[in-house]
Amino acid sequence: MPPEELKQQEEEYQSILRQLNKAKEQEYKWFEKYDLQKRTTKSLAFENGTLKSTIAELEDENKLLKIQLSQARIEKGLTKSERKKNQLQVHREQMYQQQQNQISKLNQRLDGLFEARDKLIAENTRLRSTCYFD
Repeated sequence: MPPEELKQQEEEYQSILRQLNKAKEQEYKWFEKYDLQKRTTKSLAFENGTLKSTIAELEDENKLLKIQLSQARIEKGLTKSERKKNQLQVHREQMYQQQQNQISKLNQRLDGLFEARDKLIAENTRLRSTCYFD
């Protein structure tokens, strides 16, 4: 091959290499941009979910505060003796609930004792049946 052809082929080869490098650089930039968009989208989706759950919690808290406010307004309208009556009623209900809990616990213990007694009677009966007294 003549040197001019070699030089021309070398220039074409270098030109192709430059084009290839530019294409790779553009591809890299595109992937970098795509990756950034993907991460941003995920981050925004996570933040959106967090905000939605926070909003739901705040709405629940707002409902509770509205109930407390309406109860306070009702209490405010009551006379001192009526408020005292309401407090006594609440206290009675709490005491009743505590008594019911205690009764339930005692009933459970009693059931356990009856079960133990029945087991002992059954064991006693079994032992008596194996013993022979002449």
